[in-house]
Amino acid sequence: MVDVKKNEASMKEAWREVTDANSDTDWALFGYEGQTNVLKLISKGEDGVEELTEDLNPSRIMYGFLRVEDPKTSLPKYVILNWQGETAPGSRKGACAMHLRDIERFLAGHHLTVNVRNEDE
Repeated sequence: MVDVKKNEASMKEAWREVTDANSDTDWALFGYEGQTNVLKLISKGEDGVEELTEDLNPSRIMYGFLRVEDPKTSLPKYVILNWQGETAPGSRKGACAMHLRDIERFLAGHHLTVNVRNEDE
């Protein structure tokens, strides 16, 4: 099971910033402490998915949460990016796949989850 309690305050604050229409922060990136199941905030930013992808690590499992504008309605939509880096250990990918539902509950209000393995996707 994923541990979202240890670093809950900083992660929830990042989530609040992304979901706050008055905040410039439009993404947050979460990952694990080493090989543990303890989730932590890795980084956050204001320049969209392009900036977020700069912080993705091909040997790690990570989760992005970002605000994007719906081109049809101009309303904000929230996306979870489920990053399973290409060189992340297979056993770690399998274990972390079971965490996705808990991550989705923690990052409430998302409209879509996108599974990604490399920056080309």
